[in-house]
This record gives sequence, structure tokens and C-alpha cells, in this order.
Amino acid sequence: MTALLTDPGLGWLLDALDTSPAEEDTEKRLQSADPEIAGPAAYWALCAGWKVPKSTLSTIASALAQELDGAANRPCPLWLLALWAAVLRLADRQAESTRHASLLARVKNQAYLNFTRGGTLMADSHKSGLDYSIVLASVPFGLFEPEDLALVAAINEMTADGRQMSADERMMLAWYYSEQGSYARSRALLGASPEARLGNVVRRTLGKHGQLADSFIRHQPMGNGNRYEPLYEERFPKLVTDRDGVSLFVRAAPLGPDKPVVLHLGDDILPGVLEAEGWRFDLPPYPAGTLVRYRFGFADGPPHDEHFAYEVLVSRIAGPIIGVTAEAERLSFATATATISASLRNGQPRLRVTPGGGEASDLSPKQWVLGPARFALEETGRLRITLGRASLTLDHLGWLEDATGTVLELDARLGTPNCGIFGLGERYNALDQWGQHVDQFVYNQYKNQGLRTYIPMPVFYTDADFGLWLATDSYSWFDFGRSAPNTVALGVEADSLDLALLSGTIAEQITQFIDQTGTPANVPDWALGPWMSSNNWDNQREVEKQLALTREHGIPATVLVIEAWSDEATFYIFNDASYALRPGSEAFSYADFTFPEWGRWPDPESMIDALHAEGIKLILWQIPVIKHVASLDHPQKNRDETHFLERGYGVRHPDGTPLRLPEGWFKDALLMDFTHEEGRKWWFDKRRYLLELGVDGFKTDGGEMVWGQDLVFADGSSGLEQRNRYPGDYVSAYYQFAQANGGITFSRAGYTGAQTYPAHWAGDERSTWDAFKRSMLAGLSAGMSGIIFWGWDMAGFSGEVPSAELYVRSAQMAAFCPIMQYHAESKAEFNQDRTPWNIAERSGDPRALTLYAFYARLRMALLPYFVAEAAHCVAARTPLMRPMLLDHADDPAACRLWDQYRLGRDLLVAPVITEGATERQVYLPDGRWWHLLEERWYTGGTSVQVQAPLGSIPVFVRDGALVPLAFTGEPRIGAPLPAGLVSPDYLALLLVAKGAMSAEVQLHGWHVRVSRAVDGALDIRTTGAGPKLIMVLCDPSKEARLNGETIPLEPKVILGKPLPTVALG
Repeated sequence: MTALLTDPGLGWLLDALDTSPAEEDTEKRLQSADPEIAGPAAYWALCAGWKVPKSTLSTIASALAQELDGAANRPCPLWLLALWAAVLRLADRQAESTRHASLLARVKNQAYLNFTRGGTLMADSHKSGLDYSIVLASVPFGLFEPEDLALVAAINEMTADGRQMSADERMMLAWYYSEQGSYARSRALLGASPEARLGNVVRRTLGKHGQLADSFIRHQPMGNGNRYEPLYEERFPKLVTDRDGVSLFVRAAPLGPDKPVVLHLGDDILPGVLEAEGWRFDLPPYPAGTLVRYRFGFADGPPHDEHFAYEVLVSRIAGPIIGVTAEAERLSFATATATISASLRNGQPRLRVTPGGGEASDLSPKQWVLGPARFALEETGRLRITLGRASLTLDHLGWLEDATGTVLELDARLGTPNCGIFGLGERYNALDQWGQHVDQFVYNQYKNQGLRTYIPMPVFYTDADFGLWLATDSYSWFDFGRSAPNTVALGVEADSLDLALLSGTIAEQITQFIDQTGTPANVPDWALGPWMSSNNWDNQREVEKQLALTREHGIPATVLVIEAWSDEATFYIFNDASYALRPGSEAFSYADFTFPEWGRWPDPESMIDALHAEGIKLILWQIPVIKHVASLDHPQKNRDETHFLERGYGVRHPDGTPLRLPEGWFKDALLMDFTHEEGRKWWFDKRRYLLELGVDGFKTDGGEMVWGQDLVFADGSSGLEQRNRYPGDYVSAYYQFAQANGGITFSRAGYTGAQTYPAHWAGDERSTWDAFKRSMLAGLSAGMSGIIFWGWDMAGFSGEVPSAELYVRSAQMAAFCPIMQYHAESKAEFNQDRTPWNIAERSGDPRALTLYAFYARLRMALLPYFVAEAAHCVAARTPLMRPMLLDHADDPAACRLWDQYRLGRDLLVAPVITEGATERQVYLPDGRWWHLLEERWYTGGTSVQVQAPLGSIPVFVRDGALVPLAFTGEPRIGAPLPAGLVSPDYLALLLVAKGAMSAEVQLHGWHVRVSRAVDGALDIRTTGAGPKLIMVLCDPSKEARLNGETIPLEPKVILGKPLPTVALG
């Protein structure tokens, strides 16, 4: 930890930032020929608004260039590299110049290359160790953002061992924490060394965020609305009844037994319990209707001025039904305090519970039919609903209301049969949720998701002939037999309860849910081929290099995703583009930009044209915020932000002030309100030139950013509703925008109705075998919740690269998912890309490359099958990636399975998800099944042990299927293919049939009908014309006739074995 203590240049800068240096000393240092002396002085001078001599800037630029070129003859500290870059950036900004832009564009990659060990930043270019000078690279020099993973890893490592810190080290870390948002940590470090240099800087920064006071008491009863990771200083619970004790938490400074905080409750003064983070006060239950007012203060002083209060809410219970009104397709059940209305929507019963008493009436005949449901009244006045073989009883209906009668939460309990529970959005923990408490709260859970998810949905299906959709955007929850047997409990924070009843098989329930929540959209054919992506491809040369490699290895790709393309400020301008500043109200056209040869993107237009010429589509990354970084001063972004604020385009607090994200990813950023019509137009006008360039879609990241229940949106909705609704507003707006080019979005967040704006991926996951299994569960549950087009970052995107075995096994599964994609998170000491060539190189196992290539080629060969099944699933409102229980509901053995699935109507996929396994057990339902890769028949109705060496995945085709295949060049699965989506020149129909069958298919201009007799005789009819077409038979045929004429069968190899083949045209 020597750098902070011994480096004279750094020591001078720390003093200068804390207390302004003498002018004469600064000027003298600016004249130094030593960049380690001149650099700190130049940084301070520029921050103070001085002009720095050109000779000084030349000295610093020369030193930085030497370091970047590898010409320096001694190790360079990371803080110094970042400082030199900050000086040149500030100088260019001051001069409104791009003089040093080409040099600055290289700095961050240099830091990743020469200053990281593994995924951790090191203190110098020799990677000799860690010290707290590392944090200067982020605060204040801005080379890294506070949340950058390599920086966070370094800080975690330095703080984990509990080693003693010097006063300088404490203040440097306190400064970082004050900008990063860990204010309590910052204050604690400041309190440990209040007189240390940089103390004034830390105090100024904390003051800027309203976190400075030497003496304060802070209590935020509702916090930020984060239900999973609340602030310490909140009130629990939020909705209080007469059964609830209440705990009040406060942060305080100073914090300790010598300065106790007390609670002023009316005339009473109550002591608290001192905890590590603050003070806790526990209050007993109070009668309903009580308004509990309280304040806090220090024991040795008066109470603080800020008043708090909570109301003890009244609990109401609906009670027995006392009246019924029956009309055509409508029923109304009245209790003394509530009304339950039942009607038909899309042929399914819909119940709406509204607090407010009804009138008593004659209850006969006590039985009514509404669509597929039968309603009956029991002698107790309890409502019974029968759907198929399921009988449900409404055992409880209650709500909480305040003194004005406003209903804040409703809950219900249904008596149900014991059953499996499925759906509920994208869930990573299990397929069957019986025994779980599951809530709906859109959340960015970075890895290890469990029941937390980016895409929750308040819908469940059962294997007992009924399901239920809770039609709400507000926070809701279900309890599936966890609190009481044979009971489903549910609740919603809303003023009414809207329940759609679903009936029939699970497959039928899914279709009914999709019918009520939005017509699913299909994706273009190109979205169904292999995708390539990495967050590390941050320049055109790197993109072209990766494309050349996929070409070289004969590996197809139809989609390229570029995440790190923009300037990281506006998120709509290519990095290093030059342009004249525009008012924030105006949009750019492509002609307004020039792209320097040295820049990261010297010619975006030609790059995109070249991609399209090769049959590859381009998707660019987006985020719905205007970013805030303390070290970022971006003139165009500043102009945009000013206009954004003046016009009120962002999400607002109730007092009209704009929301600044209070925590998490993009902290302090402004959040775009996509319900603001004018604002939405302004937002997309800024990005319209991207469509004119030919961009094909957007990776719409984030969306889990609505922090606060009382936030205000332009359409009148609140933060409570928009927490879950926001991803749909955001992503659907981008989807409609991309549709101008026939494009799509690729999103990780969503909610009910997500099928209307495809596609989605499973969010952030590690490169582990367990994460592999969890991702498969996520895909199956997402599909059951209506998300037809789902994928995942195969083999994980985070941390150390996967082993070759994990990579290959993941690629095999991904090849049989709706979306096949690899992606990597960020840069580190070694290449973190999940490209097959990089995994092969990093692991030393060439099979990572050769086997990925095989499965990417197999995916392209199967593209006609994916296209046909996608169209079918969209039309039929049913998943493409299907749990076994959907197609085999009458087979108990199949219904229990989660580690194998159906893909479309014809394929059964059983991924190998156990490390080291070279075989696995596969359950085959009744019938005969053709192993696609072994090219042999299996008999179903039992479990079979299937050999699965690393190169093979058990994939079976049902008897009676006609599977279309397409080839470019050699008609053989696994043969090299061109990089992009091009028109095939060879088609094959794989006829998987042992008995009588008939099928037809339309494929690239051909219309083919085939029927097979019991004796194996084939009758094939073709019309139309297109590429060369053959039919490959998995079972020998007695005779084949084409359009009435007998035709010969000849053996042909399309994978490994010669199979009977007939030429069709």
C-alpha cells in the first residue's frame, strides 16, 4: 500500500484537492518536464478552470502515448494512467477540441490489458499488487465507473481481509463510497479520520448528496420500494394492522451508546436498541384506526422537526354471500361488505372483487353455469367453483382499508386440490411451485436468482384442470400450500381483485392466458439462427475480426449483437464520432457525424452494409436512462438532459422533481417515462438515424428501475403499478420503433403480455453447471407464461470462462432453444469472450470449437423447422420450448420431468446437464422415437439409458414427423456454412415414420404432401419449384411414387449413416 504514502505527485494532488495549493507552486509544477509532477498540477488547474500550457499537455500526452505503446521503461501506476487521461479529456473539453481523442480512445483497453489480474484491477502495469490508489481511476478520474466489475473486485479484495488502513486510504475509499452511493460506509470512514487530507473532499461530496451532517437522524419509512433489499432505516411492516407490532429503524450520526437516539411517541420518550447500522424501536400492536405519530431525537436534546406517522389499517372480511343476481353471461354475488362479479371474457370466467356491500336477495337455485365454470353456494354461504374435475372454494376474502375507506390491499384463500403449480413467469428455482411463496416484483437479481426474476407474471396453471391469472400490474403474491394444506392464498396491493379463471389441460390454460394478454408476435427468420455477442467488442476492428473468425471456421451466425457501441453518455451516438453540438431538443442525422479513421467506429454504415450483404443482422444495446456519473462531463448529453428536465420527460416524484435512481445499476440516472407521448417521440427521434443506417433491432437491457411506490408517470399511473408495468412500456416502445425495419427487441425484463414484443433472454448468470440447470428451468417456465421466443447466455456470461465440457453441453441445449446465443460480460486479464475459438484456446480443448461449429450448423440446417414451428406456436398461442407435461398430460412419468422437454411438435430434447456424464436416462413417451444423431429407433413408454459422449445430445423425433432441413453447399449436417442467413441451395425432408402417416409442408417455393401406407409404400405429391429437394427416409419403404410415377430410392448420407433417399426436384 505504498503508493498513497510515498508518491510525491500523488501526495501533492491529495493535498491540493483537499485545500487549494499555492498558485506559485502550481504554476511551477505545470512547467515541469516530468509528467508525474506536471500531471497532478494540470488536473487540479483544469478542475479550477485554469488554462494549462500546451507544452504541459504535450508532455502528458507523450507520456501517455509511451505507456500505451509499451515504450515506458518502468511500471506505471493505474492512478497515473487514469490521471493523464483525465487531464487530456478535460483539456479537450475546455478547448472544445478533439486533439487528444485518438489517444484517449485507447486508454481503457490498455487498462484491461495491462492492469488486471484475472478479473481484478491491479495497482500498476506490472500487476504487482493492490492498493487504494486504484479507486482514483474511478473517483475522480473517471476511467472506470464505480460499478465496474474489475474495480469492485479489487475493492472487495482489499477490504475483505480487515487489514488496517492509513488515514489517506480511508479517505480515498470514503470518497469512492460517497460517489458510489454507500453513504453509511463513507461517513464511517470519514468519522474514523475526520482531520485527514481529502476529508474536505469527502464532506463536500456527501453534502452534495444530502448525506453530510455531522449529527443527523435518518428514517425513511417506505425506503426506495425495494422489497428484497430494503434500506436499514425503513419501517416494517409497511401496511400495518391491529395484529402487527411495528419496528422502526433509524440511522444516526454519531452512532454509539454515548449518543443514544430516542423515540418521541406522543408524550412518551422511548429508548431504542443499538445495532451495528443504527437504532431499532419496537412498538406493540395498536387498535385499528389509530394514527401513530412519532418523531426521533437524541436523548440529550429536543425531538427533530420531521414528523412521521402510520395508520393502523382496518381489516375487513367479506363474509358469507347474501344475494345473487344472474344475467346472461354475468353473475353478481353480494356479501354484506363486498361484491363479486363474474362475467365471460374470451370464453373464460373473470371474477372482480370490489369492496362495498351488496343487497340481500333470494339465493335459489344456488347453482349457476358461466362458460366452463359451475358456481354453487354452500349452506354456509361460501362460494364453490367447479372447473373440470377441480372444485375450488372461496374460503376467505378480505382487505385492508384506511380511515377514508380507501382499499390498499386485498387477499383471498382458495381451497384447492393438491396439485402441481406451473407458470408464474420466468422462474429459476423449480418448474412446480407447490409449497412456495411466490411474489411478482420485477427485479434485477444479478446471478443466483432463485425465485427472484426479471420477468414475473401473476399467473399459474395446475394439473388439476384449473389455473388463475391475477390481472394486475401492482405488487402481488401467491402462497401455494406453504401456509396451509390444500390452500392457495393470494394478495395484491390494489383497490380491487381481478381474477381470470383458466380451465382444461395446462396447454389449454396457457392458450387462454395468452388470448387474454395480447396477441403474440412472431420473429423474422433471421432471429432463429445462431447469435454472436460480447460486451468486449467495442470497436469496428474487433467486430470485423470476430466475423472473420466465424467465417474462417465455417460457423454460421445470423445475428450480431454489439453492446459497447455508443459513447456511454447519450447511448445513441457512436463512440468517437465527431459532430457539432445541437440543442437538446433536436435530433441528429447520420450525415451530421464524421467518423475519424483512428476512431473505434470509423465507418458504421459500411460495416452494417457488409453485415447485411453477408446475411447477418445487427442489434444494438440500449438502456432507458440518461446516465449520471460524477466524473462525466459530456456536452451533448448535458444539453439533452437539460431539455429532458425542462420538458418533464422523466419519471417524477409527487412534488414534481425528477426521479434520480436512488440505488443499484445506473444510480442517480434519470429514468425515461415512456408514457409521455412527446417525450417518447423525442427519445426515438434521437435514435431514428440508426434505423436509417439499417440497424435491425435493439437489446433493451434493464427496465427494473422504478424505485418508489408514489412515483408519478405522465399517464397518471403510480410507481406501485409501474414497477411491473414499466418493462412493457419501455420494451414495447422500442419494439414498435424497430418494426420500421422489420426488427425486434431482445430484453431481459418483462411482465404480463411480454409475448407481444419478442424476444427475451434469461438475464445475468454464472458459467457453472448449476446455473445451466437453472437457466433451463427459466426457459421452460417462461415459455409456459407466454414467452415463445426465449434464449440465454449459453454457458453463462459472467466470471471465469466455462470449461470446454460445460460450453459444449450448453451449446447443444442452446441449439435446441428458441434463441441460440453466446455472450460475455466484460473484459479482464484474459479474453473473456464466449466465442468457440476463445473457449478452445483458453481451455486447450479444440472440441469447444469443433463441436460448437457442428451444433451451429445443425441449427442452421434445422432453421426451416424452427421457422415453421415458430409460426405454428404463435398462431396456436403455445410455447415453442415445452415442458413434457404439455404434450403428455396423461403420462405421470412424463409430467414429473424438468430436465428434458419438447421443442415444437416433433422434437424431444434431453440435454446433458451433469458434469462428466457420458450417458443419461431419457424418458420416451408411448410410441416410436428416432434418435436424430444416432440415426436409430427407440421404443417409448419407458425410460432408456442413452449414450451421450461429449459430441452428442439425446434429441429424438416422434414417429410420423416430417422435418424440413436446409443446406448451403454440401447437403450434410455439420458441413461448413457461410456466416450469415443466405438462401439455401439444397433442401431435405426427413421422413421419420415407421407406420401409416400423412403430412405436408411448404418450403422455399415447394409444396409437398406425403402419405405412408401401413406397408411402407409412399405417395408423394409436389407442386411449385425451388432449390434441389430430396426426401430422406428413416425407415425403408416398399415403394415410392412421386406425382404418380414410381421413383428409385438411393442411399445417401446426411449425417453419419446412409439412409434411403428419393429425389423430388
